[in-house]
Amino acid sequence: MRALRLLLCGPFLLAGLATAPAATAADDEALPTPAVFGIRPGDGSTATRGRLRAAGYVSRAMTNSGGCVVEHFEHTAEDAPMPRADIWLCGPERRVARLDIEGQAGERFYKAVKERFRLGVRQREGDPVGPRYGNYARDFADGLRLTMTNTRGTARLRLEDPQALRRADALRQNDVRRLEETAAARERARQEQQDNHF
Repeated sequence: MRALRLLLCGPFLLAGLATAPAATAADDEALPTPAVFGIRPGDGSTATRGRLRAAGYVSRAMTNSGGCVVEHFEHTAEDAPMPRADIWLCGPERRVARLDIEGQAGERFYKAVKERFRLGVRQREGDPVGPRYGNYARDFADGLRLTMTNTRGTARLRLEDPQALRRADALRQNDVRRLEETAAARERARQEQQDNHF
């Protein structure tokens, strides 16, 4: 319970819940660029890792996905409400393009995220699955997208820059194409050399 209170009311994720203004028609313009644990897409990898460590997460593994390095974190507290966090570090500078925080669905998490990021009926996606559950998405003027999934089993808060993810995947596809072309050219040269030898 204490870990849930820290996560929802700590300075990094959902600070200022008690003073969050009610949702209005001008929310899309009024709401500043969102941050989770003080992390925004475009942030550098060193600062991002430092903020996640300060929030109680430790790095466990790295994988590749869509031209990005995905670093997987786990919370050090066994009873953490959101025990997993993943960051997508993309581009040559390895800047954050996506941040996922995952755990078990819960009413307090659901309510806190809705209030902090002003998610209402206009941001709801799909069919309602209950008063304390649901999926929400919100786009911001700078191209960032925030989604919350809170079903009966799991909860996920995702903050991402879709354009940065698309750019990283396009670069990856270009690299793969160049490698394939280079391999094909070498194979042709080898075949020609072999034919000339005989």
